Amino acid sequence: MAATDITGVVEATKAPYEFEQLHRDEVVSIDVLDADFVGIETVAAHKLVAVPEGKALVGAKVVVLEDITSGGAATVKFTIGGKDVSAAIAKAKLIQGAVIALPLDATGDNLSYAFDATAVTVNMTVGTAALTAGKFLLYLSYVDVAGVVENG
Repeated sequence: MAATDITGVVEATKAPYEFEQLHRDEVVSIDVLDADFVGIETVAAHKLVAVPEGKALVGAKVVVLEDITSGGAATVKFTIGGKDVSAAIAKAKLIQGAVIALPLDATGDNLSYAFDATAVTVNMTVGTAALTAGKFLLYLSYVDVAGVVENG
């Protein structure tokens, strides 16, 4: 069977807006000791940010700016939409310069995040011991699926 070239059809049916309108990167800076984040250091699950409804999350990473510290053996685990996207990460691995990919398909079941009627929350669970210091960036990348569907 011969290969098919559909590039002409694809070009002719592209939505009438630019990539920048469809794709968004969001970076959230989180400082464990910042007064704006009081309580985030405690052993508990903490809501960090919500991916807006109608957006499909296509990437997520954590970039450690300053070592995450604890008086004990603290761990940090990330979830998106109630699904684990990381195992518990020991504080020894949460050192300045570390980049931690949060695989959106960590469970192997091809989960889709967002493009939903409600926002999807990104959570961080502190386990074992409270955090005492540290800074990190939460990087999220998403596509406006609802906008594409609506504008055709």
